[in-house]
Amino acid sequence: MMNHYLATLLLLNAITASAADVRVAPERVVFTDAFARRQLLVTADGRDATRRAGYVSRSPGVVEIDDRGYAVPKGNGVAEIEVRLADRMVTVPVEVRGLDQVRPVDFATEIEPLLSRFGCNSGGCHGKATGQNGFKLSLFGFDTEFDYAALVKEGRGRRVFAPSPDKSLLLAKASGRAPHGGGKRIDVGSEPYRLLQSWLQAGAPPSAPNSPRVVKLRLTPAEQILSPNDVQQLVVFAEYSDGSQRDVTREAQYSSNLDVVAVVADDGLVAANEPTGEAAIMARYMGQVAVCTILRPQGSPLAALPEFQPAGYVDELSAAKWMKLGLRPSPVCDDATYLRRLTVDLCGRLPTVDETREVFG
Repeated sequence: MMNHYLATLLLLNAITASAADVRVAPERVVFTDAFARRQLLVTADGRDATRRAGYVSRSPGVVEIDDRGYAVPKGNGVAEIEVRLADRMVTVPVEVRGLDQVRPVDFATEIEPLLSRFGCNSGGCHGKATGQNGFKLSLFGFDTEFDYAALVKEGRGRRVFAPSPDKSLLLAKASGRAPHGGGKRIDVGSEPYRLLQSWLQAGAPPSAPNSPRVVKLRLTPAEQILSPNDVQQLVVFAEYSDGSQRDVTREAQYSSNLDVVAVVADDGLVAANEPTGEAAIMARYMGQVAVCTILRPQGSPLAALPEFQPAGYVDELSAAKWMKLGLRPSPVCDDATYLRRLTVDLCGRLPTVDETREVFG
């Protein structure tokens, strides 16, 4: 249902791009890790056009890119990605290096997020207090050592089968090749499947004690004003304790606090609805969260509110938000109206005659 709905919005959002203002971020991509990924963002006239653009890799053996602007390194070398929108084309240089240096997949920073991404450790599945069908994980992956032991050391070695990694229940059940109460979660040969497979083929190693940990999430854009049926692709970066960062757009989990204003898909695509207001889109990854504010204005954004004179910092913040939402404040009320509003808000009733006399003398 969600995919069909978003597809409809994308069709409605198919406008002709400006020939003068098509931008791609980042302008250059560098991959130094076989497991690194990068979501491109395309804008035209200040509006998101990521899903309306076309993408072509001039060297698929070096980098591949799908129709959503998601780039994956394939081999060392240099390449270019063509991004086309209407009659415009922007070229993004790509450099890939270090893919010949094999490194182990880290359980805490790469496998644990998959368990969260596909709901394995949620409160309705193996993350609940009693577990599920004899298999228990920590809720949302807060205890990676516990989860590693549950996967590798429990279950008589059936969950992780070292002699034949592809026969491990972890892969077989998740991909639907073995009966699973939670149903099929990943496709055979998909990126999550290959990541789990690589970890298993390496002997399912635990995380190294000095492995960097996620300390912060950064969401781009942090705020966006959308019209009805507009869409906005989000990009999520995880910042690690060693100062590095990684694009985790496809590994993060998303939710909207106000679906009536804006909804978000599993890959970070936000779609605005007709009702006006403000929605907070939250991205969650490895215990860290980041928020993007989506504004659906009542009218066109305002440059100023000459009729309103702020009396303090709170008024200035309120005025800034009103201008973004295209709202003009009501005129300043008289004292009697203010007393009535205040009493209704605080007490849920109108002020009495005695209360009014006490205030105004």
